[in-house]
Amino acid sequence: PLLDASDALERIGGKGADGAFSEHMMSLAELSTLYSSHIDVNDPVKSRGLTQQMAEELLAKYGPNVLTPPPKVPLWLLFLIQFTNLLMVLLLITATLCLILFFVDMSTYTNLYIAVLLYVVVVLTCYETFSQEAKSDSLMEKFRAMVPEQASVTRDGSMKASSASELVIGDIIRLKSGDKIPADCRVIYNQ
Repeated sequence: PLLDASDALERIGGKGADGAFSEHMMSLAELSTLYSSHIDVNDPVKSRGLTQQMAEELLAKYGPNVLTPPPKVPLWLLFLIQFTNLLMVLLLITATLCLILFFVDMSTYTNLYIAVLLYVVVVLTCYETFSQEAKSDSLMEKFRAMVPEQASVTRDGSMKASSASELVIGDIIRLKSGDKIPADCRVIYNQ
């Protein structure tokens, strides 16, 4: 979570066979060397993890383990943006032309009906698109809230509670049944 794609690829020496990240294919010894974390290959329960000093250096280098929220767009602006869709612009131009034609020849109301109908369709379509985007933004906020605040991490050979935002690449975390996963991780031991 703390590396961008190019840094991660550079650190692991390239991509896996199908172009994906390849930490899951590495042995525990390779992972230990790659991330400078003490992983006991014979008995992973006895792993010591990172030193506190190394964890602090990695935190300073890569920053906290948090999802960066996208810039918040005000709802009124999000609604107005829907009208910039190419199809909506074409429908608005067509509706305006129908309205102009009605004012040129007021003997028939067909152009007025078409113009009003097109304006109504555009507003309803834009409102529906807006409501879907607003719901997806709300869903993303709920997803961000799912990241746990605390994690059990092994540093300097002892298990301690730590803020999930202070996890760094190379940390060894302990998960229990029902725990939320605080970061991208690879399982090295289970029981």
